[in-house]
Amino acid sequence: MTRRTSIAVVGCLVLAGCTSTGSHSQPPSRSSGKAPAQPSDPVAAETTLNCSDQIVTDRPADNLHTVKGVVALPVASTAGTLRTNPVRPQSQAELFAKQGLVVRAGRTFDLVVPPEERNRLAMGWGSSGHKTWRLHVSCPHTTTAGWLAFPGGYYVPRRACVSLIVRTASTQERVRIGVGVAC
Repeated sequence: MTRRTSIAVVGCLVLAGCTSTGSHSQPPSRSSGKAPAQPSDPVAAETTLNCSDQIVTDRPADNLHTVKGVVALPVASTAGTLRTNPVRPQSQAELFAKQGLVVRAGRTFDLVVPPEERNRLAMGWGSSGHKTWRLHVSCPHTTTAGWLAFPGGYYVPRRACVSLIVRTASTQERVRIGVGVAC
């Protein structure tokens, strides 16, 4: 064997050793092609809506139902189903239904995710968009007597018909909202 041939054979053996699929190699990937699910952002037990994030509006849209005279929500009986999109691209681990919150100016109330729904629903409105299970709304010093709108919406791990409680100082009402599916 010539010196050149010997060098070529040794080079091939070294290259083959570097690309070997011996027993110490990684097992083949079983990826479905989707990005891994990201851990969900934490959910606050309670958040107060920042009134400075408001957008003045004349009145609630026709597909919203006024609950207790304080808030207009997309309840299942009037709004149908809210459209959902993944919170993070390439992941279906968490969905978001964009739906503004329309509140009566000068009123105080809470939106509450019932305990039995907390594994299926969180909400967030205002420019911070922080997720919460209880949103305290009180904008008493507003310059308008009409309705105020806030950007935000509903977070769900999968499409669901969920419950939300509207609680005022003297009463409360439970409503159903179709997030991605009909109720």
